[in-house]
Amino acid sequence: VVAETPRDPSLPELFREAIAGRVLSAVASVVTAGQRAGLVDAAVDAPVAARAFVGPLLTYVLLDGLLRPPAEIRRPTSEAIDAQVALFCRAIGLDN
Repeated sequence: VVAETPRDPSLPELFREAIAGRVLSAVASVVTAGQRAGLVDAAVDAPVAARAFVGPLLTYVLLDGLLRPPAEIRRPTSEAIDAQVALFCRAIGLDN
């Protein structure tokens, strides 16, 4: 998307709407549902929490994927992803 933006300036907005916006909205909806069910701290701002969840996971895509030569691309371990999810759950009060 970044590399093609000079040729097609509409790409960033398309990406925001089609991918990023949908992912963040879906995560925020899950957080809100958790709040309604009394599982997630009511003081948590769902859109902010969505970014807090997605952002760290994106670092794996960027730092270990897109910004590496193809032969050096690394997938995160299941343990690393589990640790990120557990950290997020504690942050939103879902660690009971």
